[in-house]
Amino acid sequence: MAIPMALRSAAVFALAPALVCPAWGWINDETLRAETLAAVPGSVKRLQVDLDLEPLHRWDFLSHEPGFEAYHSEVTQYLEKYIPAHLLPMVDDITKHMEKAYYADYAQEMQSLSSALNISLGEIVLVNLVYQVEQIGTACNKVNTTGPCPPAAPAGPGLCSGLVADAGDALWQGRNLDWDLDKALLPFVVEVDYLSKGQTVFRGVQVVGMIGVLHGMAMGKFSVQINARDRGGSLAKNLLEELLLGGKTPTHVIRKALEQEATFSDAEQFLSSERLANPVYFILSGVQHGEGAILTRQRQRCDAWHLFETNPKDSKQVNPQPGWFRLQTNYDPWEQVPKYDDRRTPGVRNTEKFCKGGASVNEDTVLSVMTAWPTKNHHTDITSVMCARTGQMKTMLWMKTTSPHLMGSDRFEYTVVGSMLELYCNAVVDLLSKGNPSQSKAKLNIRQEKNGNVAVEGLTEEECKNADELTNLLERGNEQRTVAATAMNSESSRSHLILIIKIISVNKETKEVLKGKMLMCDLAGSERLKRSEVTDHQQTEAIAINKSLTALGDVIEALTKGGKGVVPYRNHKLTLLMQDSLDVDLSISKGSGRIQDTPSPIFADLRAMPVTCGDCCCSKDCNGEECGCKCGESIATLGAFFIVAAAAFWIVGLLFGWNGPDTHFQSDLTYHQFNMFWFYLGFITVAFGVLYAIYARGGKAFAREPEAEEETPTEEKSALAAAPTPYVMLPAEP
Repeated sequence: MAIPMALRSAAVFALAPALVCPAWGWINDETLRAETLAAVPGSVKRLQVDLDLEPLHRWDFLSHEPGFEAYHSEVTQYLEKYIPAHLLPMVDDITKHMEKAYYADYAQEMQSLSSALNISLGEIVLVNLVYQVEQIGTACNKVNTTGPCPPAAPAGPGLCSGLVADAGDALWQGRNLDWDLDKALLPFVVEVDYLSKGQTVFRGVQVVGMIGVLHGMAMGKFSVQINARDRGGSLAKNLLEELLLGGKTPTHVIRKALEQEATFSDAEQFLSSERLANPVYFILSGVQHGEGAILTRQRQRCDAWHLFETNPKDSKQVNPQPGWFRLQTNYDPWEQVPKYDDRRTPGVRNTEKFCKGGASVNEDTVLSVMTAWPTKNHHTDITSVMCARTGQMKTMLWMKTTSPHLMGSDRFEYTVVGSMLELYCNAVVDLLSKGNPSQSKAKLNIRQEKNGNVAVEGLTEEECKNADELTNLLERGNEQRTVAATAMNSESSRSHLILIIKIISVNKETKEVLKGKMLMCDLAGSERLKRSEVTDHQQTEAIAINKSLTALGDVIEALTKGGKGVVPYRNHKLTLLMQDSLDVDLSISKGSGRIQDTPSPIFADLRAMPVTCGDCCCSKDCNGEECGCKCGESIATLGAFFIVAAAAFWIVGLLFGWNGPDTHFQSDLTYHQFNMFWFYLGFITVAFGVLYAIYARGGKAFAREPEAEEETPTEEKSALAAAPTPYVMLPAEP
């Protein structure tokens, strides 16, 4: 019998976490800590830009500036690595509407950079978008293998930190940019003095090619830095903000504030109100006592947490900070940070320690905070400290070592082990017992270990060193699976097939061992005995399958109640096997025509969205092949879902977006305008689905005739009747 293609693909893909996702406990990794703190800082080059020149010529001097010979090749490689190819057409559109997407003078400066560096205008646009790439979300890749590998993209590859501390007579800011730029852009990080009438108006730290400033200081006025926000949104959406709605690149907004605002209050007003292309944090400080704040920015909204304010966002404060400083990592101040990336707690502790409770705030003590682990970590590229009142700024670059300790997978030893079983008539059968029929059909016992993990006694486990070996294991086990011919399928599965993949990770230095398990199940389908025309032993098999699916439905129903009451895992061996893996259960069909049906018995919460299942409405018998009519109806249903979801969010926005209970936030029209996109997409999808269904049915797509209720054998009825009402058990294969 052929292996379900989705199961084969998922099994091969299961090797990926072992190759790229190490332990989450990087903050406690002593090897990383020692090597990071032993790194020697490098110097940063300083450039001068004359603001009195026309914007089209401000960067012309770079054409003869030494040290930029490799700029084009390095930047091109970096952009190819991080910018998705499908977004390039959107970048082309930006180059055609530069004056609309950017401040007019900055659009002209980008043309000056393009000419001076002999690089295309599109590539310059991408360099200016590069900080927004961090808003795509965390990806466990070769760059990030020694850092946190979180499950849901909290903060992008960077782990930036910012600090503003009040010394009474001056305010100091510290900034770490953690970006993994050393192989490409880090050599081109510079300090830029922006001059007017021969005097420095402000100083910024940026990458050559960027018009905007990552952090900067207007002497005698204020200083500001940017930090990636954990809910920054996708790069595609950020580009749309720039193209359609005039959202500005946050680094450009910082520079514009440094250019034109005269005081801390003016800068706060500008940074809080200017429309942004993507959400970020601005850490701002002035020159007078108490002038410091963290500005948590949405595209059109802002929440400010000032020095000496009791709580952020008028809510219960998480990880309280003394009033004399504000430390910001990549998470909203009023929310708890995730355990795998808690740099806030040690950062607060180190600030109080090195600055002696606020009694000693200066360049040295703030620098000590910013270079203490894990505020400074193996991703840190740039550390800066600055004071707007005194005009002091110190910037250091951290060129990372090529030691295997910082290169990722060489620090860890991985073992991948696979096993395969079937649940046949409520009996657990090993499918990898060396091909010995008597041994492979031996029944195995399930036990629950003290730590809550589920184990099968005597189950064969084989080490898989590569994807081919894992695929071979899957094929060998699948050959022994119990199948039989029915009236509906010549190779009907008579059992549930379960593939178990275990991944063991060993840290070679610390000897820490971490274990993970992935369980994938190809469920047999529930059957109507009259339709499948099975008898005798096959009828017993069908009833056993139906009972197991009923038990699975009971468990899922209990889980949907939020853990209230006892979850009946022990009612059946299928649910007992899945007990420690059910939250990530994968239900897969081998038949392309059942793709829509297969996930329904597992994941559908039919109380929220009732689903009914009828016979095929096509003009001819599909015989298990893809059903065009059902496909059309599903497409139409998806479109209807888009419309309903957009309407719901629209109404919520109208109710709470304008002068709602949170007085810190103003109306965000972007929110509503983007919903129009989903309305239009929904209407188009519905229309396409209806037309497709009509074409498949021959004009009678939705005109089903009611069927007479079939008589179901008593024993089967009792099994099916016990199924919880919210779940309709649909076949995993015909």
